[in-house]
Amino acid sequence: MRAKILDGIDPLQQRIDANSEPTMNDLGKDFLERYAKAHKRSGSIRNDRQMLEKIVLPRIGNIRVRAVTRRDLETLQHALKEAPYRANRVLALLSKMFSLAMEWDWRTDNATKGIPRYPEDRRETWLMR
Repeated sequence: MRAKILDGIDPLQQRIDANSEPTMNDLGKDFLERYAKAHKRSGSIRNDRQMLEKIVLPRIGNIRVRAVTRRDLETLQHALKEAPYRANRVLALLSKMFSLAMEWDWRTDNATKGIPRYPEDRRETWLMR
C-alpha cells in the first residue's frame, strides 16, 4: 500500500470505486427499464423479467458486471441442461444484456460470445383448413 500511496494512488478511493461498480442486479434493472420497455412487447418483457428473477439474478446477481466470466455463464447454462430451450433463451438474454453493458461502458467484451447453444429440434407448423 505504501508503494501505491507513493505513486499517488489512493487505496481508499480504489476500494470505493470498486464497490460502486455495477452488479448484474444493476444491469438487469437497467436492461428492463432502459431497453426492454422501449423496444420489446409486454409478453417478452414478462418472460425476460421471469428469467432474470428466477434464474439469472439468484445465481450471479451479486457479481460485478466486469467480473462475470465465461465460466460463470457456462455453469449457469449447464444448470439448465434439462431445459435446453430455456437455457438457450437465457443465454440470448444475457448476450443482449452484455452487448448493452458494452454500449454503456460497463464492460469491454461480451462474455457470452463463443458459448455453444444446446441443439433445438425444428418445429413443424400445421395449417388447418
